Amino acid sequence: TMMVESYGITPTWANMQTMVIYLANLIGTFLLVMLFHRMKNEVKIKGVFMALCLPMYAVVLMIGKAPQWAIILSIVIATTILYSIGNVNVRISSAFERYGYSATVSGLLNAMASFGIVLANGGFGLIADRFGWGSVTTILFVTCSAAVLLCIPAAFLWRKFTTEKSL
Repeated sequence: TMMVESYGITPTWANMQTMVIYLANLIGTFLLVMLFHRMKNEVKIKGVFMALCLPMYAVVLMIGKAPQWAIILSIVIATTILYSIGNVNVRISSAFERYGYSATVSGLLNAMASFGIVLANGGFGLIADRFGWGSVTTILFVTCSAAVLLCIPAAFLWRKFTTEKSL
């Protein structure tokens, strides 16, 4: 919808672009595996991946002004990165296995992700209708920036937690 409204493309072409996004998201899993072997800190990986999304969101902030291919490429890269972040949650919940809370943590992470999806799907449509797509992309950029900042101290706490013998 954002591409149709901002660039006047046909809905069919917009749907074809969406299919490219889903195919590219598979790359995110491979990125995650490669990065985990180097960093071995799930929260740090989330922070790095969110930081990698910031330039992509900066390009998307220029929707309607930047070339369509640049917006599409930025969205593809950002969703690929974000898809891999979802896979990091599996590793996070497995760290609680030794305490018997792996399923509980997994359920909480899934519930929070589902809540975010519902909020984004409903809320972003309303915001776009009322204030335009620029407002939606600004919210994405600000939220992503806040997530990066939150990951910095959390990565240190996570490293301490995963290296301790007990809670």
